[in-house]
Amino acid sequence: MWKREKLLIGMVILAIWAAATAAFFIFYSWPSQKIEQSRQVEGGQNSSTTPGILYKFEDYPARKVLNGSPAPVDFSTRPEARTFKTAILGAVAKGVDFAGHYKVASWGCGTSCQMSAIIDLESGRIVEYAIGSALGLEYRVNSRLLIVNPPTRIAELSEVPSEISSEYYELTEAGELKFLAKQPAGKSEAIVCAQVITTARNSLSSQVKEFPTPCSVPWGWEVVNEGGK
Repeated sequence: MWKREKLLIGMVILAIWAAATAAFFIFYSWPSQKIEQSRQVEGGQNSSTTPGILYKFEDYPARKVLNGSPAPVDFSTRPEARTFKTAILGAVAKGVDFAGHYKVASWGCGTSCQMSAIIDLESGRIVEYAIGSALGLEYRVNSRLLIVNPPTRIAELSEVPSEISSEYYELTEAGELKFLAKQPAGKSEAIVCAQVITTARNSLSSQVKEFPTPCSVPWGWEVVNEGGK
């Protein structure tokens, strides 16, 4: 009889422990799941209203993909790039990753700041230098399309600075970046901009350059003169 009572007491204690454990996990896991779902919606990962990419990579195919060894980097084509020679050479050593025979080399320049260069691995020429971004670049080895601050990365942020926009470029057959459009964060359409020659300075490299419109001034550049004013 005593053994049976001990067994019943043990079973009751075990049942109470199991119920308390289940209640503990339900209480503490439910809020965290709710918070995580909220973060995903705010970041746009699960939202049907998340703005998409304006241009498709497959619409800008690369002519061919380099299979051989890369040519030595010719720093005489962009002498200012020597400052980041180690980063550029380290990236080139990993091989082609953009537009068939180009390499994108990137390095940090502070909080939410990256700089990038594009190197032609066939000729060794540095075709672009000091491309500024806050959220990196998106590109493909078999495509000539380059996206600065991609919408997919903007959508991951709960709060987006007002100055952040996605920029779209096509690398032409001549090896030059051609501006396509600028897409404000959170929007599904490009900015419509007047054709006004705009002079701007790269705040990272101090390079001064003219752009066909104010909209085509890249991230990291400061407008110096707009429309001859």
